[in-house]
Amino acid sequence: MLASLGRPAPTQGGAVYLGVAALRVTTIYPTHAAAAATFGQARYAANPNLSAHPPNLAHLPYPGASVESRSCITHDVHADPPHAHTPLTATAPMHHAHYKFYRGRQRGLPVAECVFDSVEGRAARALDPIKAPLLSSSDWGGRKMNQRGLRISDRHADDFTRRIADASS
Repeated sequence: MLASLGRPAPTQGGAVYLGVAALRVTTIYPTHAAAAATFGQARYAANPNLSAHPPNLAHLPYPGASVESRSCITHDVHADPPHAHTPLTATAPMHHAHYKFYRGRQRGLPVAECVFDSVEGRAARALDPIKAPLLSSSDWGGRKMNQRGLRISDRHADDFTRRIADASS
């Protein structure tokens, strides 16, 4: 993907991420249901026109109204490895199983409400993939991220925020 953007491949191995936004947590809700309750009826996805909350706050047994299969990518969670399907190839049972998997994974996890961070009045969001900084685990000391409760240091977070804000200028 990086080559198609005219960007050189990183020299280190492992996953590489585009630093497109730095977010600051403003509120932590104890559950997806608690966070969903703060939203009103609105259009949060292509389909349906109206739902009670954004799809990522799904928490009911099967709220198809907020996560319609025709407006999302559905993974066949029974395939090994799970295989992604577009709305044209996903089936209703596949969508139900994917939702059940997602809901089970999210159960009991808190939800963070965030805003874009800024540096000297510049929003830390670099939406141009050609300019967004490339980040890898070497940028935060090689630790594996996205593990429950693992946080990067304030020093690393400040550096990422500055790099992303600089890229958006």
